[in-house]
Amino acid sequence: MDYIFGLAGTLLVIIVLWDVMTTTMLLSGAGPLTFPLTSGLWKICLKLHRRFMLRGSLSLCGGLIILASITVWIFFYWLGWTLIFSISKFSVLESQSGATANFLQRAYYVGFTFITLGIGDFKAGSEFWEILSIVLAISGFFMVTLVITYLLPVVSAVVEQRQLAVYIHSMGFARGGLIPSFQGLGLHGLIENLQPLTEKISRLGQQQLAYPVLRFMQSSNPKASLPLALADLDETLTLILNGSADLPATAENLLPLRHSLTFYLRTLRSLRIPLADKPPPSLSLNDLAFFERQSVEADEFDRRLQALDERRRTLDGYVAYSGWEWQEGMRQQSSDEAEAAKAASGLH
Repeated sequence: MDYIFGLAGTLLVIIVLWDVMTTTMLLSGAGPLTFPLTSGLWKICLKLHRRFMLRGSLSLCGGLIILASITVWIFFYWLGWTLIFSISKFSVLESQSGATANFLQRAYYVGFTFITLGIGDFKAGSEFWEILSIVLAISGFFMVTLVITYLLPVVSAVVEQRQLAVYIHSMGFARGGLIPSFQGLGLHGLIENLQPLTEKISRLGQQQLAYPVLRFMQSSNPKASLPLALADLDETLTLILNGSADLPATAENLLPLRHSLTFYLRTLRSLRIPLADKPPPSLSLNDLAFFERQSVEADEFDRRLQALDERRRTLDGYVAYSGWEWQEGMRQQSSDEAEAAKAASGLH
């Protein structure tokens, strides 16, 4: 008997099961195998995207990363159990001749037992290995069920992300300046339309922890890009809450949304999305004229922005980590002005 194989296989099975459970059940981010694998693959995708500017291919990377994660889980789980069944050469026998199986034949037996196919070419060599085969089949069924139940809500969360991004962009935000879609509505109109976003963004923050692969599921369309949309939204709130000298009492209704965005950004930091080296370009106080608000002095506004340096660097880092550049969303402004003005009529 070779107990080294058994020890190595047992450790491998435990590590894979822990990784799968951490990633799919504990709602605390990716597991010890999944995190470095998915992060490394995404960095490769980003490098290829920035070199060849293939936006469409980057949007496919998220699905490929999920597929790679599942493949790694299955491969190492399969290998671990194959090593366990390699403790004894009598663990697996040919059904008809009773001859002992070689390593590849044991891997074949483990494979069809793992996915519960029930092919009868080989059989367990003793009662002990029969019981272990039952454990393998049960754990395989458990693992496959976890993976399937993990994938379905991921798809739903991706759709929800893109719906929210489209909604925010339809309101006419832009980091380089507010598109005048709220001209005539005033600040009260903006607050009324932003309040429903608080719950949605809070839920998306939890989803980022529950399904860490979401940060790799990026859209090739800037109007459906959540990182760009949240950057637009948060920068607008920064401008209103820190640049206005005469905020009305109703502006307090924006604070829950701001807190939801703060939680979301902290979630991104817990997922180790890097900060930008420096904050993005400063906001323009002139944009407050759309809401008929008086602005603070420029020096005071700059001081307040400096206090938000880490927050704005987190936003910029999130945009870059998603394969976009801060200026890309700003370049959409001129082409979107006419559409945003039409959308504003539906926000009354």
